[in-house]
Amino acid sequence: MINNFMKISELTGYKSNELYNKAKEIFDVDVKDKPLYRSLDEWKSIMNDYGFKHLGTGSYGSAYEHPNYPWVFKIFKGDTSYIKYFNYAKRNQNNPNIPRIKGSYIRIGNDAYVVRLEKLQEISGEQYKKLEKIINHILYIVDMTKDNQPLEKEDKQIIQMYPGLYKIYSDVSNFENSYVDIHSGNIMMRGDVPVIIDPVVD
Repeated sequence: MINNFMKISELTGYKSNELYNKAKEIFDVDVKDKPLYRSLDEWKSIMNDYGFKHLGTGSYGSAYEHPNYPWVFKIFKGDTSYIKYFNYAKRNQNNPNIPRIKGSYIRIGNDAYVVRLEKLQEISGEQYKKLEKIINHILYIVDMTKDNQPLEKEDKQIIQMYPGLYKIYSDVSNFENSYVDIHSGNIMMRGDVPVIIDPVVD
């Protein structure tokens, strides 16, 4: 059954997949008729039955991994900012601070989707505390640059030390109808490399 679920993201055949159809039944509904948290709770139970580990739940979706599969599955609904970031990430896979992506997103129905992402490690409290200061400094630099203000030597050094992070936050700060969202749940680690998994919110 696990191998069948992996085919959900193929270009052909996934619409006859059992889990795809269960996901469609659960998530292809109006949130006025069924709150999203209920759909996510139902999906968590189903994924548990299929041997998937629940990694976490946010405002719009949840993520799962299976020991026999190399990618994490993220299912989400109504998260237009994440769709923008996912498409941005697909175009910038050479940036080491962006998550690796397998294929494209699969539309479950209406505004619900499934994507496959690389497996990463949680960021520690100490790592996050240090990185948060760096990101806030980068956002300050981004604002200064937009206002055509001169940068200090320290600002230029930050850009040189963290070019991938600078590019991400400089780019996503221009996303329409979105704003930058910084917290430990939006950052993971690939070894010693911080990976920005979801930096914007509606």
